[in-house]
Amino acid sequence: MNGTRKFDDFRELLDFINSLTENNNMIYRGYNRDDEIYPSIIHSEDLSSLEGAFLREFERYGLAYFSATGAMEFLSTAQHYGLPTRLLDFTYNPFVAMFFSLYYVKAENDDPYYKIIYCDVRDCCRLDSLPSSADEDTERGGKRSYTDELLEYFSSFENTDRLCVVDPALNNQRIMMQQGLFLIPTTLDKERHRRLIEANTGKILIHKSIRLEALRYLDILGFNAFRLMPDLASVCHAVKHRVIARGGNK
Repeated sequence: MNGTRKFDDFRELLDFINSLTENNNMIYRGYNRDDEIYPSIIHSEDLSSLEGAFLREFERYGLAYFSATGAMEFLSTAQHYGLPTRLLDFTYNPFVAMFFSLYYVKAENDDPYYKIIYCDVRDCCRLDSLPSSADEDTERGGKRSYTDELLEYFSSFENTDRLCVVDPALNNQRIMMQQGLFLIPTTLDKERHRRLIEANTGKILIHKSIRLEALRYLDILGFNAFRLMPDLASVCHAVKHRVIARGGNK
């Protein structure tokens, strides 16, 4: 891709971000720690062998509480409510990515850079939705499960060297406000996944010294927790985060 660019001057960072927006096919992910390039199913611990069991149990018990229109909506709903999945959030908006990169303060002993990765979606395997026949009758007269569809689909692209992305159904406010899409890792081997990300993306490193200036700018533009995470639990979390950061003075 385009290598790594480091910034310790906000205006230079802003100029570079604006240059990227001239290509409206770019997608981005902002993150704080290096391990946040891994999806939740292999993030803190390797739960990849349990992927099928997670999906089957969620399909068995979770569908009592929502109705999915297809495999992608089923999978993204599982992700949204905390089930470990292979989905990884990306966005079409670099300022959304910048906000999520900068949102949490780094620990004193952590590396000093916040991070954004980006790539041209045209270089990815791009899907409008995940193929699914879960709503169609099988030869036995029953319905094929979303889990079977997903596991079959995941196994079909294990050997590709391209990143694979999918546009989700716009079925919740977060996805709409964050201009979100999902990366679907083609492997759950952590080392291979890391190599695929590095080979297919450019990286922006933002020094912690310009974090507050960047967040103030983003807040003016409306890129803040209250708009990008529009639910009550997130509002409470954002209020706590903001008051502590200000030292309770406002």
